[in-house]
Amino acid sequence: MALRRLGKACQEEVRVTIALKSGDVIERRFDAIVDDKIVVEFKVGSHIGKSEYEQMKEYLNISKYQLGLIILFSYKGVTQKRVLRPDGIYPPHHVDP
Repeated sequence: MALRRLGKACQEEVRVTIALKSGDVIERRFDAIVDDKIVVEFKVGSHIGKSEYEQMKEYLNISKYQLGLIILFSYKGVTQKRVLRPDGIYPPHHVDP
């Protein structure tokens, strides 16, 4: 990934297992985690829609991460949307990968 050439630590296709308060265990796959701080999701399409935004909000809410980036590749070029975790608190049910 090009971020590594810039000296950034980057993990790709990171699987995260989450134990929910209900006792259920779910697994999600983040496209990338940069510098162990930022969740990055890559999308292809015409725009960043509500479903992409909601997906990133879920990822932030179930993980320890505070910041997410949705990067969209479209016929118009590359755009990005920054998503912040609204509460700033780690969830008590997070299980580190």
